[in-house]
Amino acid sequence: MLYKKEDLEFIIKYILLFGVNYVEINSIKKEKRIIDLNLKNNITNIFYETGTTILFNYNNQKYTISINNTNNIKLICKKIKKNIFLKNSKKKYKTKIVKFKLNIENVDKKESRFDYFYDNIYLEIIKKFCEKHKKIVNLNIPLLYEKKETCIANSTGKYVFKIEYYYKMDILMSAILNGKIRFNYYSEGICSQKNKLKNIKLEHQLNILYNSLLKMNTIDNYRKKIPVVLSSGIGGVLIHEACGHSLESREILKNKSILNLCTDVENSALTIVDDPTILNLFGSSIFDDEGNKTHRIELIKDGKIKNYLIDNDGSSFLNKNGHFNGRRESYYNLMSSRMSNTYILPGKYDFEEIITSVKYGIYVKNVVGGVVDTISGNFSFNCLESYLIIDGKIDYTRALDNLSIIGNTMDMLKKISMIGNDLKFCCGICGSESGFIYTTVGQPTIKIDELFVEG
Repeated sequence: MLYKKEDLEFIIKYILLFGVNYVEINSIKKEKRIIDLNLKNNITNIFYETGTTILFNYNNQKYTISINNTNNIKLICKKIKKNIFLKNSKKKYKTKIVKFKLNIENVDKKESRFDYFYDNIYLEIIKKFCEKHKKIVNLNIPLLYEKKETCIANSTGKYVFKIEYYYKMDILMSAILNGKIRFNYYSEGICSQKNKLKNIKLEHQLNILYNSLLKMNTIDNYRKKIPVVLSSGIGGVLIHEACGHSLESREILKNKSILNLCTDVENSALTIVDDPTILNLFGSSIFDDEGNKTHRIELIKDGKIKNYLIDNDGSSFLNKNGHFNGRRESYYNLMSSRMSNTYILPGKYDFEEIITSVKYGIYVKNVVGGVVDTISGNFSFNCLESYLIIDGKIDYTRALDNLSIIGNTMDMLKKISMIGNDLKFCCGICGSESGFIYTTVGQPTIKIDELFVEG
């Protein structure tokens, strides 16, 4: 059970007695369930997590204390006094973060019935599909449900309580085809009080994945600098990784972003938005994890850098106000500025117009995470499913796997020459210093005039 408001006020007032400038309490309770549906085992994992973070400044030193679930407020205060104030009252410190965990009592773990997905129906579909397609060697469908309760209070008088529900379905398929093991995946997720993923047409999605595997071939020793067309939806992973992370204040403050001193990406057609207020997307929220109301943010507008993603610390150092994206996975992770639903605004071109403009290039339909250096801007991404474009037509008879696209953030942003009108979104999980958080990537179909493609 999360703390009552009067309990949080008691802790804040107690710590303020020691002459600190600011106190913030962030209490989190999570219930997370994952069913991994497959032919061999039906594995259910249930995780419970309850804890509190207390953050404050004392003797020019920043303290972050993580405490697991307890209702003993006096014991918390006693531990704080013993471990910090009495030990450090005669010492002077330079500004740094001290972080430790107080284990006071264990969290009760009680399993309950998982009724958020039609898991029995899904298992029957999996069994029939694999009996029909003997070349499938692995078919896993992890189903995620998470309920997260967060209570935030600080010494400025802020008090916020929020409840968030997350649902996610992944389909991971492998088959031995054309002499090799081929792999592809599909993912869908929402942040919503009701599970709308129950209506997903599983068999239809399985057929789409299997048909893509049937066409797959590998190109060896392939390296060309050619036009690349990135698909709507999942193609937004490239912008999320190569551009979005470089606009987070944690990278700006560390001078680890190629966009640190940049004001113009030299592409007036490009507008990139981060918007946690969109209903039911996987990264949506009304308040961030520091209790700030969320807003739609134009990070880049008409090619000009307008805003950064900031948390409370980033706001004070960068003198920015009004747009906050403080997020973290757990009460035990330090807060950081992070993305939510990040996407490129749609342009004026139809999909067919973009494809017919390419004499020779590739169409990337599915991409998986890669490597990005935010300082230099250099990146490399793995393409799970791609097709050659020849004389303005996509060759759908052969899918290419195991390709990589290689480039540089600044160069890539300049060379986005056509932006489609078919905006789509795709869910994902983003890992960084504040843990793994739920996000959405999105974009319409885009054409990049030149990228290195390797096989």
